[in-house]
Amino acid sequence: MSIRGVRIGAKQFTSGKIRCYAMTDGQSRYVEWVETSNREKVVARELYDRVEDSDESWNLANEATAQSELVQSLSAKLNRGRGWKDARPPR
Repeated sequence: MSIRGVRIGAKQFTSGKIRCYAMTDGQSRYVEWVETSNREKVVARELYDRVEDSDESWNLANEATAQSELVQSLSAKLNRGRGWKDARPPR
């Protein structure tokens, strides 16, 4: 699983004190749940391989395997600058 040179989609969702930021590159979907009062505090992470697990039933984000490098890379892309707005496809 890796970030490829494809267009990336992104979105955000807020519910009470938790905000969800999500992005996909076509193969992977990455989600971060953060506190609305402290964007630095990640409450939970989700990573799904949409090719191998199209139902998104197996969260790979917590596995201590090669996925950790991918999680770090996607997290950095999602969080640099203006968050999810920097991850969305160019117009």
